[in-house]
Amino acid sequence: MKSKILNVGLLIIFFVFSMNAMAQTKGEETIVIKSVLACQTCENRITSDLPYKVKGIKTVKADSHTNEITVTYRTDKTTPEDIRKGIASLGYDADDVQADAKAFSKLSEHCRTSISQEKETGKKPACSPGCSGHHH
Repeated sequence: MKSKILNVGLLIIFFVFSMNAMAQTKGEETIVIKSVLACQTCENRITSDLPYKVKGIKTVKADSHTNEITVTYRTDKTTPEDIRKGIASLGYDADDVQADAKAFSKLSEHCRTSISQEKETGKKPACSPGCSGHHH
């Protein structure tokens, strides 16, 4: 009887360690990608749409003040390059990956103009009267 209990106990311990080892192979990493984001609308588009474009994304935070997109992803499901391509497919640059021109053309006129101006001048454009979607 003691032998059986000991065997079951060892089997449970082995199972727990095996599950931990398998869970560790599904690692997560976080990367920060530079882009040009005009406003809150751009932030919302990326945070809501990117997880549907690229499998394995756990969290997305886009910040139009810093022009950074922080992505936590599963390393067994996707790669940083796939994430950059996913961002580009939404119409935004992602580090050295250029925005898809067709997707960029579908962004609002305000976002396209602001992004283009910022790329040209290196500065965020000032808000015009009636501006919406920006952080103030």
